[in-house]
Amino acid sequence: MLCTHCKKNQATIFYKSLINGEATEIYLCPDCAESMGFGPERPSDEMIVNELLGSILPRTARSREVKVCGLCGQRIDEFSRSGKAGCSECYNVFREELYPSIVNLHGSAEHKGRENPKTGEVKALKAELRKAVEGEDYEKAAALRDKIRELEKEA
Repeated sequence: MLCTHCKKNQATIFYKSLINGEATEIYLCPDCAESMGFGPERPSDEMIVNELLGSILPRTARSREVKVCGLCGQRIDEFSRSGKAGCSECYNVFREELYPSIVNLHGSAEHKGRENPKTGEVKALKAELRKAVEGEDYEKAAALRDKIRELEKEA
């Protein structure tokens, strides 16, 4: 296999990655690898993405800079893989990436907490209470008022 960079020498260093959902394979000869600053040790993924792939791949396939939480050091790819935040600040740092998924899962990005099952019942009783008052059925309204108070105390 020829070197992806110089396209002349035999490649001895192989790198395979997934960038923007697309599998990419890079093949380097020892000279190109050394000239790009990659020694005998395995280069870090970030070095390869930022240095090597940036010069070889078309602009649309280049990986963007990796976001990292300044408080706990968690990277967005770690967050995506595990589904767990390293700290509460991760939600602020990775907001752009998380927002669409949160809205898709929950229907809203606003935290509402768990709703007490009796809340729906109380809402229905309050609507019924308004109708009873409007219809001047005060005995029914008083009974509904008492039931609403009882349910609200339990909640």
